[in-house]
Amino acid sequence: MTNDTTSDRWAPIRTAGRLSAHLRTHLTVLLIVVVAELIGTITFPLGPGQVVLLPL
Repeated sequence: MTNDTTSDRWAPIRTAGRLSAHLRTHLTVLLIVVVAELIGTITFPLGPGQVVLLPL
């Protein structure tokens, strides 16, 4: 492998110059996780059984 191939391989996860985009993505995911955990488990009957929606 050459250096160019190695740098191309890791290019999508490098934060240089894209810190705000990475930070915004991480904060969005954190918000989704917190909301999902606050909602909690939801159970409702369906026919002879029941459906359970788990947060994450």
